[in-house]
Amino acid sequence: MFTLTAAEGSWVRPATWASLCATMFCAGALGASVEWSATEIRPETSRITFVTTGLAFRANYAVDFQFDPAQVRELSDAVVPLGFDALLLQPDNPPGASGDLSVMALRDVASDVPLTFRVDVWMSSAQLAADQGLTFRFALFELDEQGRIEATLASGVANNAFVPEPATLPLAGAALLLVTAYRAIRKRGGRESA
Repeated sequence: MFTLTAAEGSWVRPATWASLCATMFCAGALGASVEWSATEIRPETSRITFVTTGLAFRANYAVDFQFDPAQVRELSDAVVPLGFDALLLQPDNPPGASGDLSVMALRDVASDVPLTFRVDVWMSSAQLAADQGLTFRFALFELDEQGRIEATLASGVANNAFVPEPATLPLAGAALLLVTAYRAIRKRGGRESA
C-alpha cells in the first residue's frame, strides 16, 4: 500500500486523482449530444426534430425539451420512439412558462442507440426563416415511482444540427494542411524527375 506523509507532500496524490477523475468525467460527457433541426411543414408551422446520441435511458428516466414562449406559440403532434411516453405542456400556460416536450422511458435503452423525438411547433415565419435565434434547453431526469424528479442527470442547450461543432474547424484545418503538403510533395517530386 502506498502512503505519503505530510512532509512528502500528501496533497499531490489527491490532486492527481482529482485531475484523473475530472478528465474521465469530461471524456464521458463529451460523448453525449442532443441536436435539433427544423423543417417547415406549412406556413408558420415547423417540425422540430431532436436526436440524442450517447445518452443512456433507463426505465423512469425522462428527457425534457423546453420551448421559449417568446419564440414558440403552440406545440402539437409529438412523435417518440416505441417504449417512450410523451407529455406536451403548452408555452405561456401559465403566462411566462416554457412549453415542454417531456418524454419518459418505459424501458431501458442502450446509450449507443440514437433516439429521435419530434414535435410540431407554431411560430412566426420570421423565426422559421434560417432558424435564427432559436434555442432549446434540455434536461435528463431520473424519476421515482410516483413520477417525481429524484436527480438531474444532464442538462444543456441542444445544438442546431446545421451548425458545425467547434471540433469540426480544427479537423477541417488539418485536412487542408494535409492536402497542401501532399500537393507540395507531388510538385517537388515532379521537378526532380524532370
